Amino acid sequence: TTTSTTTTATTTRALDISTSSTSSFTSSTTSSSTAPPEVCFFNFISGTNQQCTCDSTDCIRCEVFDDGTTTCTSCGSFKFFYQGQCLDSCDGIANHTSSQQTFAGSRCISTTGLSTSTSASVTTTTTSTTT
Repeated sequence: TTTSTTTTATTTRALDISTSSTSSFTSSTTSSSTAPPEVCFFNFISGTNQQCTCDSTDCIRCEVFDDGTTTCTSCGSFKFFYQGQCLDSCDGIANHTSSQQTFAGSRCISTTGLSTSTSASVTTTTTSTTT
């Protein structure tokens, strides 16, 4: 009699991050322009030598509309970007946490929909041979 047993284990992990959020913060600038905005990055319109200015001194990248309004899209000076604003921290914003703080690009990240799941399966096969 010969008996062989094979056991296979598989583990799968998934991380689901949702970036949708709601908050009482709103951007202080709006625009009714229909032309696509230009991008102001470190005080220059992208791809040109034309100077520009974002509304906030901590904003390093913003959209500039035809009517002169701007909307911040990225912060510098170790500030956290959240809905068009540059904040000292993400404390007090419901369902949000801070990304790693860096000179540029720090953000308040939604924790809504952030979940992890783990699944595991074990398969056992037994074969018997009688002679």
